[in-house]
Formats: sequence, C-alpha cells, structure tokens
Amino acid sequence: KTIILSINRFERKKNIGLAIDAFSLLKIKCPKQFKDLVLVVAGGYDTRVQENVEHLQELEIAAAKTHSLKTTVTETLNSPGITDAQIIFLLSFDDSHRSFLLSQALCLIYTPQNEHFGIVPVEAMYAKLPVIAANSGGPLESILDGITGYLCDGTNTDEFANAIAILAEQPALKRKIGEAGRKRVIEKFTLDAFTTQLESHLNSLFADFNWDAMWAYILVVFLWPTAILGGIWLLLVVLGK
Repeated sequence: KTIILSINRFERKKNIGLAIDAFSLLKIKCPKQFKDLVLVVAGGYDTRVQENVEHLQELEIAAAKTHSLKTTVTETLNSPGITDAQIIFLLSFDDSHRSFLLSQALCLIYTPQNEHFGIVPVEAMYAKLPVIAANSGGPLESILDGITGYLCDGTNTDEFANAIAILAEQPALKRKIGEAGRKRVIEKFTLDAFTTQLESHLNSLFADFNWDAMWAYILVVFLWPTAILGGIWLLLVVLGK
C-alpha cells in the first residue's frame, strides 16, 4: 500500500487527529486511490504517561467510530494484523522502522501548530519526502510552499486532504518535490550550511564595522581616564614637594 506518514509523540498538542480527519476525507477526494492508501501514525508512546494512553484511545475512537476506518495498534510492521488496516498506530518505533517509513512513504503529514523548528520535517525532506504541514511555527522556515511541500491552515482539514490528494493522484510529483526538499536541507540546514551562514554574517559584520568609531570609543573610555589619573598624580607630586 501507499503510506501516508505521521511522526509525532502521542500528545494532544501534536494535533494528530487532524491527520486522521484529513485521511478520512480522501475517501471522497480520491476514491480510486483510497483503497491502496494507509495512514501510519508513528510516535513515542509510554504506558506510564497517562496522556499517551488516553490520547491513543481517543485517536482509535475517532478513526474507528467517527470515520469507520479499520485500525490496528502495533509495535512492529511485521505484525500480521496490519494487512487490512487503513490506519496503523505504530508505538515507540525504532530506527529501522523510521528508515523504512521515510524511504517508502508518499508524504509526511506534520500537524502541530506553532511548533518550534521541528526536526521531523527536515528529516523527511532529506529523505526526499514531500511535507504537508501547518503554516505556523518552524515549518514556515523549513518548508517552501508548493516547492518542498505544502503549507496548510492548521485548522482546515480540507486543505490537508487536498494536498494529500494531489500527491496520491500524481505520484510523480513526489520525485520532483522530494528532490527540491533534499536540496533545501543540504543548502540550509546541514552543519556545513550553518557554518557558511555564520561565517557570512561575521564577515558582513566586520565589513560594515565603523573602525573610526571604535578608535574614538577607545580614546574616550581608556585614554581620557588615563590622562586624568596622570594629571592627578602629577598634581600630588607637585603638592608633595
């Protein structure tokens, strides 16, 4: 099946329900492709964290009862129960699962609003995945709308569904958008890129530096107090005689 991927911890602030709602709309948006689509919701999960447990249950209810989608909860993609599932909740996945999903998915859905920079969209772009994200917070910096992915209103399920449908109906777009995403990560978000940008800022700072003002500052701050102290010392010497 064609994988639609969501990677987030099972926390309410991550707005995972939006991914499920948007996925459900694909039954109408692209009915021909929908039967071959599966939404994989992968993320950190700890049974000792009450919110993780409660929110997973809430998401299962939303998928199964509200949208009539077949779901399964698993810790491995080798589980036989995932064969017919339309939504797979993959709990606390390991690096091998992450690598597989990033290499095989059609796109990544990133639903948190007003999130910090967010490493997941950058990892996805480096893996040549189009990223569909809320148009707030970190994605505004990392994602170029229509070039490396799609920025959507974080409260508008229809916008997210439309973006997924475009990729589902035109899978060749994945390659074009994915290549652009990989290029952007290399140019903007690698260690070498950060080093180059920092060096450029420092060079610009020194190039525009007002050296005359600096010498005037040194004269005022250091030489004048020295002159005053010297004068006082000389006066004391004279008076002492």
